[in-house]
Amino acid sequence: MNWLIKILFRAAAILLISYLTDIINFISVDPSHIVEATKESFLTAVIFAIVLSLLNTFIRPILSLFALPLTFITLGLFQLVINTSVVLVAVKLVDGIGIKGEGWTAFFNAFLFSILFSAISWAIEQVVTDKK
Repeated sequence: MNWLIKILFRAAAILLISYLTDIINFISVDPSHIVEATKESFLTAVIFAIVLSLLNTFIRPILSLFALPLTFITLGLFQLVINTSVVLVAVKLVDGIGIKGEGWTAFFNAFLFSILFSAISWAIEQVVTDKK
């Protein structure tokens, strides 16, 4: 139950980032048409939050292990690149959501999204997690 609440809060965070910035867009079947805040965009945000959570649970630790020397050399800053890569993979896996830009612009926008989403997810963890 706690996991479902976190997913819903993270979906709300994705919607919030989408509406406050121009980094991430909810797109319909036709990529040239951006939909408004509807049930469809919230459902897409929930699916994106689930995919992002699954990738962070299973794929990110493997990437972090392989990138351990780079992470050590860069004093942990390479973890931001790993987070950005996970966000880009999640965007490719989920239909109906897209990062604005192409090439390095898309990477930079995904980088900004991952920083904002990490900060909001940390705040959600602090509020939702039971204190013992």
